Amino acid sequence: TEDIAQMQITLADAQTALVDTQTQQQRLAEQLDQSQAQLDQVSQQLMQEQEVFTFISAPGVATRQLTATDVIAQAQQAQGEMYMYPGHSEAVVLFRGLTPLESGQVYRFWLADGEKQIAAGNVTVDADGLARLVVHAPQEVNAFNVVMLTIEPEDSDPTRPSDQVVLEGSL
Repeated sequence: TEDIAQMQITLADAQTALVDTQTQQQRLAEQLDQSQAQLDQVSQQLMQEQEVFTFISAPGVATRQLTATDVIAQAQQAQGEMYMYPGHSEAVVLFRGLTPLESGQVYRFWLADGEKQIAAGNVTVDADGLARLVVHAPQEVNAFNVVMLTIEPEDSDPTRPSDQVVLEGSL
């Protein structure tokens, strides 16, 4: 009976070790899934960055400077560069020196032709003040004559820019 009791203890210990091993395997599988998701995200970001680099470095691309229009942006040396192909509706805009905004506010990029302003997208700034935006305009980008970056309430209707113009450039 002592042997049986010892065998039961050994069996219970083995079952506990098995459950612990299965729990550890489950945690490792979850960590692997998280790592794979992070790897997929980094891979996607890398592909997007490569597309931007290819776009802005291709022959025939035109570059336009966006300069600070308000005192704060000038002090922070905020600026932007727009890369476009004449006759095409896509462009890439790179920003630097922008300050992350308070909650409830967004940077919004606009295309204007004198009669109308078209919201071309919201810009998210990273901790280093850098941002980029791929613009998909409703017509050729060079049909517009002015571009601008404004500060808008997050939930505002993107039909007219606010008076808070941070950067502006001529096309």
